[in-house]
Amino acid sequence: MVGLACNGAISTTLAVHLVGVLHDKGYGPGEIAVVIALAGPSQVAVRFLLAFGDGRFNSRAWSKIALWLQVVALLVLWLCNEQSGLGWLVFVFSLCNGIVAGLTLVVGALITSEMFGAANYGAYGAVQGVLKLASTLARSVGPVLFAYVVASFDGSGIANLALVGVSMASLVVCSTASGRVGAARQVGSGADDSKTRSRYDTSARG
Repeated sequence: MVGLACNGAISTTLAVHLVGVLHDKGYGPGEIAVVIALAGPSQVAVRFLLAFGDGRFNSRAWSKIALWLQVVALLVLWLCNEQSGLGWLVFVFSLCNGIVAGLTLVVGALITSEMFGAANYGAYGAVQGVLKLASTLARSVGPVLFAYVVASFDGSGIANLALVGVSMASLVVCSTASGRVGAARQVGSGADDSKTRSRYDTSARG
């Protein structure tokens, strides 16, 4: 839940403040328009891959890819500057950010059932409701906090670095939770198999 809330806060903050951040970094209106436009095709491309990828990766694997790419995208955003030789990095940010947006919207709806198992489909709505509540609250607070940091430090540099820290925290929390849930499910599956074998042996002796 914490990881998804962090992701929601970051995505909404970028949607609200990206134009201002890029302007502060020296990019003109034409370049900013291209950066924003590149996000759409990258979202479509990754969703096409999800649809026709033959299930090569599960939702947890895709979520980890998305969170790693989010860290990369925000690091690139922090480093890029039109007035330096790293101005081209902004287009790398745009592609990575679009892929993250394309993945999280789809994977976020699937990972709940995958992590908690098919037996808990009845609670899917309740679990998704709690997750969406946390995400919505984070989306409401994120842009305001970003603006406050920008105003306090007279620029977006520290605020951008803070987003990198939030994305790293999101990656750590989600990876840890995913690993624990996977281990618990394996233990539960092993216990169920043992019970099945025990019942089979008892019936065979009878």
